[in-house]
Amino acid sequence: MLDTNWPEDPSTRTPDKKTSASTPLVQLPTHMFSLGMGAALGAAFGLAFGLSSQLVNLLVLSGVPLSYPPFGFFSNCLAITLAGAVVGLVTAYPESSINGSLAGTAMCLVILEVRALTIGAMPATLMLLSIVNTIPAIFGLGVIFALALPLVLVLRWAIDVQKEQVHRPLMEFSRWQVPLLALGLMIAIGLAQLYSADTRRVLTEMHTLVQTGVKAEVTTTLPTALRPSAIATDFRKYGSAAYTVEESADQKIRADLSAVSQPDSPIILARFENGWELACLFEETAQTPRCISYLPGMRP
Repeated sequence: MLDTNWPEDPSTRTPDKKTSASTPLVQLPTHMFSLGMGAALGAAFGLAFGLSSQLVNLLVLSGVPLSYPPFGFFSNCLAITLAGAVVGLVTAYPESSINGSLAGTAMCLVILEVRALTIGAMPATLMLLSIVNTIPAIFGLGVIFALALPLVLVLRWAIDVQKEQVHRPLMEFSRWQVPLLALGLMIAIGLAQLYSADTRRVLTEMHTLVQTGVKAEVTTTLPTALRPSAIATDFRKYGSAAYTVEESADQKIRADLSAVSQPDSPIILARFENGWELACLFEETAQTPRCISYLPGMRP
């Protein structure tokens, strides 16, 4: 009897589903993939925003020794990257895109409140406890929510695109169109964090003030803002060329400088390497800034 079990022609063999080129060898559960992609994309968008928002001021004010509160340039970038990853996780967790976007936006508000506490500003949630500030606080939270929601919607869109096209090759351009668009949007928003013209002016004035004071050989040649006896004594003792300047939103410093100052008058804080700090309030109606000295470790 003839054997009819001829060898199969490889060219006519149907690809097995387990070895198909279009299917990854290792497949994660869809929800786990969404969470991982949410964290990765959120971190990438956060890093893009962190770098662009800080580099733009560094480049524009290249001659001014800027500080980057609350943690410094690189630590701020790391913190923003981690915050973006958290927002991405929260955004990706719900099955519904709308629910995920709303949850991610709510997490953005929580992160912004934590940031306000970190830099000494008044969080909107604490303002809600005050009868006078309740309506402004609600309005402010509503505005922030409305501004953040479209960004989180784009993030969720990018996550959903990755989930829907998971079987496509990783480097296929169609998979990355939306993420690249979102990345460009975050960079643009970061560049928009350039200090206003007034803030750039007072930062430069503070830098000039300190530089002039450091170069002064005697107290009588100090700038007018540094001549009050307490400030002059501290400046002569602690002032040096090793310092950074930053705009401060610390309400305690504002109260120390002037309880009746206009709330939008900028406060510039110079931090010296030895721990001494000099805070100056720049008011439009004053010819010279009003300054206060904080000995190392003594600022409230």
